[in-house]
Amino acid sequence: MTIHTPTELRKQTRRLDRVNPEVHRVLAAMRGGAALHLTFRPSPQWALTTGTTVSDAAAKLIMARPGIVGVGDSLFGDQFAQTWRWVGPA
Repeated sequence: MTIHTPTELRKQTRRLDRVNPEVHRVLAAMRGGAALHLTFRPSPQWALTTGTTVSDAAAKLIMARPGIVGVGDSLFGDQFAQTWRWVGPA
């Protein structure tokens, strides 16, 4: 079992304080019908169908929520989906 130091906990809290507002904005857009897409131009980048870019950290937190599902389209067979949609409470 790992025991985290106060410094580690402060660092994690600061990171979440930066990412959480973005997660809430993206979830609100997804509730309204927007989808989250992974694009490859020129490097991997997350974006909503509204054109808003999404950070990788926020996208990972959003994909982990139970009400967000991948719609099954992936470039390679065993990877995450490239499109994610809102299906219910998250």
